[in-house]
Amino acid sequence: MFDSGPARRFAGNPAPGHTVAVSALPGGTSANPASPFYLNLLRPYLINEYYPALLPTQVPQASITSQLQLAPG
Repeated sequence: MFDSGPARRFAGNPAPGHTVAVSALPGGTSANPASPFYLNLLRPYLINEYYPALLPTQVPQASITSQLQLAPG
């Protein structure tokens, strides 16, 4: 179904001190077919609905369960 071209949809409205963004991602945020979250965003994608895309400063720290930092080299 999604074998060519971009699949992710993203729209952002940047403004000083306040940015609003929405996204649609058909393979879920994991892009892993074995993940329970692989298909959870497909239906909204197919009917052209979006979910809020939070910027790093908008994510509550208490909701982060793990974090991986990659460094070049």
